[in-house]
Amino acid sequence: MDRRVSLTVLVIVLAAAIALVFLFQGNKETDQCMYSSKNYTSTSLEECSRIRYTCAEEMKPFQNDCGCGCEPASTEKYYCTSESRDNELCIQEYAPVCGWFDPKQIQCIKYPCAQTFTNSCFSCIDPRVLYWTEGECPA
Repeated sequence: MDRRVSLTVLVIVLAAAIALVFLFQGNKETDQCMYSSKNYTSTSLEECSRIRYTCAEEMKPFQNDCGCGCEPASTEKYYCTSESRDNELCIQEYAPVCGWFDPKQIQCIKYPCAQTFTNSCFSCIDPRVLYWTEGECPA
């Protein structure tokens, strides 16, 4: 009889240990979504396919497995060098950048004081552009 009790206790302890492992492991995808720097407008992928929205300045739209919304835009500035301005030919590759105009050369009436270019080469051969950032210009 003692052997049956010991075996029963062992099975219960193992079942409890397995349950605890699953309980504390959590859902990694949910955790990834919860602890993100992104601002989710919706967590429904179906709803995300229908939403058309504009993000605040310094933010850009995104969509992933967790939903959709706005995330911080890349703010790294790549300044045009004299070598990049001297290019006579640019590759016809579509990798959009936002070319930001030099305020000493041009006065803008509204934000952004920039233009979307096909790629960084095309932005830097424009003498009005001071620097560029990755992606299209904010609306």
